[in-house]
Amino acid sequence: MRLKYIFTQKFLFFVAFSAVSVSFLLHAYSTGITGVTPKNGVGCNCHNPTSSSNVNVVISGPTQLTPNQMAEYTLTVSGGPLVAAGTNIAASVGTLTAGTGMQKIGDELTHTSPKQAVDGIVTFTFNYTAPATPQTITLYGAGNSVNLNGGNDGDQWNFATNFNVEVSNVIPVELTSFTSQVVVNDVFLNWATASETNNAGFNLERKGSSAEWTNVGFITGKGTTSELSNYSYADRNLSNGTYRYRLKQIDLDGSSKYYNLNSGIDINSPNSFELSQNYPNPFNPSTVINFRLEKDGAVTLKIYDISGKEIAQLVNSEMKAGNHSIVFDASSLSSGTYLYELFLGIKKQSKN
Repeated sequence: MRLKYIFTQKFLFFVAFSAVSVSFLLHAYSTGITGVTPKNGVGCNCHNPTSSSNVNVVISGPTQLTPNQMAEYTLTVSGGPLVAAGTNIAASVGTLTAGTGMQKIGDELTHTSPKQAVDGIVTFTFNYTAPATPQTITLYGAGNSVNLNGGNDGDQWNFATNFNVEVSNVIPVELTSFTSQVVVNDVFLNWATASETNNAGFNLERKGSSAEWTNVGFITGKGTTSELSNYSYADRNLSNGTYRYRLKQIDLDGSSKYYNLNSGIDINSPNSFELSQNYPNPFNPSTVINFRLEKDGAVTLKIYDISGKEIAQLVNSEMKAGNHSIVFDASSLSSGTYLYELFLGIKKQSKN
């Protein structure tokens, strides 16, 4: 009877030890970390017992949503050893959706494996869907900055400042359209609002195929108005590539909301000889003429009046293949209709 008792105790101890070991591996290693945000944890203490002010963890995104609205957010990690970084993200209420390089475990988000740093920063992008009822919600985050030396020594972590989002039925800006037009290497963006409440203005943000969102311009809003308002912005001289755009609408109190352009923008190398319609048209007193050259050559660009008389020669030189823009200033000419003609060797195109 005594021997049986001793054997049973050892067996139970072995099972308990194994369960603890497996739980630790799932909780803290490269497959992700959960339960370590200020919502329900004390941080990434598997990497270091205490947080480090050397590590900067920031959540960013819209501060105001309507019920059931989905929006994109980012958590960035910088500082510390930062060969790579991991994260844990939680929400007080609502639904989190994992982005690239992330996974959802329970109702929280974490990395699938430590993400490599680029230019001294690691960025995790995710979506959040607001609850159906108006309220203030909180997004929580933690980030660990690691050196990938095979162990935990030297790794550091920190919490993100809790990020509050106001979920409200009030729509500060009612956006009715957001469109784009590509002219050679220029992108012309237009949007309209049906009404505005305390609208300070819009940050226009652009993202390339591999870059993070960057601010390219600020357009002042109309404050409070119930009238239709139209806005535009020209993003010029872009390199070849694919781009995305979004508007960050900012209230007078500093709160913000994002609106995304539905489609991407492609800027490609020219593979043809092409003369574009001038912009703007009609114009006063100047306009821009864009054209593409698929090869180097002698280029001539001339302006004619409606009778066919040449009145200006804007280009007469050798030019490289690529996209080109020329400004035509007609301030010294009388109002009327003018023609323009482009020559590349024996090739010719005309527009008016």
